[in-house]
Amino acid sequence: MLKKVAHSAASATLLDVFAANGDQLAGYVRNRTIGFPGVEAEDVLQELWVKACTIDASGIEDPKGYLYRIADNIVLQRVRNTNRRVSREADWGFVHGRDHNAVVEPTAERRLLARERLMMIERVLSRLSNRASHIFHRYRIDGMTQRQIADELNVSLSTVEKDLNLAFRALLKCKEKGR
Repeated sequence: MLKKVAHSAASATLLDVFAANGDQLAGYVRNRTIGFPGVEAEDVLQELWVKACTIDASGIEDPKGYLYRIADNIVLQRVRNTNRRVSREADWGFVHGRDHNAVVEPTAERRLLARERLMMIERVLSRLSNRASHIFHRYRIDGMTQRQIADELNVSLSTVEKDLNLAFRALLKCKEKGR
């Protein structure tokens, strides 16, 4: 996991401590990064290694504790940076007409097109049998499984599948015609 590199005598103590405690440091960093999306333990360990290569350890009394403190600081900095980035992106989206999920607020034209499309779907479904229309609604709108719908209507799973297929084909045919 940890790759040895050539280092100077001044930082040898810190790198030796890092190499000797690499697995413990890795476990500590993994535990500290749990629950923080965007903060990867391996990236933190790599940055810690780079810092250990560049720090003169001659005046450090507790090199192991020092490495843990550096690791902790790196994790905290990455968490702060991730939080700032998320906040900045949310602010940018708000300014540009998006909600917190980056969904564009519909314009009047989009709302009109959506209403027309919904009316077209309702027309197509009204031409189907009541059962097929009801099954389509329960499946696509209410989010029920085909098995749940079959149990609710006391019909076979095959009947539900056939009615859904009929509804989907009718909608596809209507879409292809552009009506």
